This record gives sequence, structure tokens and C-alpha cells, in this order.
Amino acid sequence: MKTTLAIVLLLCTHLAHAGTNDALSNIDHDLMRDSHNKGLQALFVRDQVNNAILQINTWLEQQPDIQPEKMAAVFDIDETLLDTYAFMETMDFSYSLDELDDWMATGSAGPIQPVQALCKMFLDAGVNVYLLTGRHEALRAATEENLKQYDCSSWQKLYMRPSNNGSDQIKNYKLAAFDEISQRGEEIILVIGDQHPDTLHMRSKVRVKLPNPYYNIMNDDVFLAFEDLKKSN
Repeated sequence: MKTTLAIVLLLCTHLAHAGTNDALSNIDHDLMRDSHNKGLQALFVRDQVNNAILQINTWLEQQPDIQPEKMAAVFDIDETLLDTYAFMETMDFSYSLDELDDWMATGSAGPIQPVQALCKMFLDAGVNVYLLTGRHEALRAATEENLKQYDCSSWQKLYMRPSNNGSDQIKNYKLAAFDEISQRGEEIILVIGDQHPDTLHMRSKVRVKLPNPYYNIMNDDVFLAFEDLKKSN
């Protein structure tokens, strides 16, 4: 019971590190493995997706005349649509961003099934799907091929960071992308991702912050996480 509670707390706190994907020295790597191997991470993701579907359906019931082509859904990629856990675990959760990019270039990331299914549901319904990732532009071809392995390939646009955009600028990069999508005149009914910048579009009907016990891309996330915890207490 104590181990399970510790894993739950780990998944909820989202402690931040110094702007790279290096391991968090104050988090037990065996605990991270345990959360994955026992299926707790997958369980939390599935619950978040199911809750999002309920919220979206509730909103759609109040908008009976809206057409799918007038709606948009925005998905993050890593730890949202694609799973980089295999790489992180192999590296004992300590690696450089260059090493991560080299691995991403192989197109080896697996699918996160509940989110992939949600994406396909929108695509099949004719809703406009946008992908908004922190991956840099140099990884576009590998990322597209990786996504196509899992039947997620009919998106409207894949937004990727310019090579000169660092982690400290990702918040502004994602906000600019949200603004561009909004200017198309589509109702953004969902934004979903594992980092706080993924859910910054406040006018989205449903915003889903997936748990990520492995890393944070922004130091600010630690303060946002604490604020979330305070609100829930």
C-alpha cells in the first residue's frame, strides 16, 4: 500500500528539473519503473482520456448544429500520442537531449493506445486534428513516419519547433500555434498533452494534462504543479 501511494504521489507532483531531460536526482528510478510496470501510468492516462470523452460529449449535446469541419482537436506527441519510455528506461532516465533526438530519429516510439484511439476517433468523425510538438523541425520526417505506423496520419498540420527555439521558449511557441489554429475559425474542443504548455489554450472546451512522472520541460512547471496541488486540497 505504501509503495502504491508513493507512486501515485510521484505521478501527481510533476517535480521539475533544470531544463533538460536529465534524470531527476531526487526521484527513485525504481519507483518510476514500478509505476510503469504495474500499469499505473497507463491507468491514469486511460482515466484522463475517458474523462475527456465524457466532457466532450456533454459539450456536443449542447451544440447539436455544429459540424465536424468547424471543430479542432490539438494533440501533443511525446508522452501523449507516442511513448518514449523504452528509451528513457534503457538510459536509466538520464540522457542528453542530443541522445533523445538521435533515438527519435529512428522512429522507434511506441503508441499510447488510449490517446491514439481518441485521435483516430476525431479523424474518423471529420474533426480537424492538429499536432503540436516540442520536437524540432529536423525530426519531421521521422516523426511523421513514426505516427503513420499507428494509423494517425490525416492531421491538418504538424507544428514542430524551429531549430533555434530552446526549451525556455517553448511556451511562447505553443501559444503562437494555438493562436494560428484559432484564427482559422475552428472551435478548439480539445487540447491534450503531458506538459503544462500543451494545455495553455484557455478557450479550448476541454483541456487535458496527462501525468508525466519522468520529466518536465520547463522550470515553471514546478510552480504550476504546486498550485494545482493546493487547489485540489
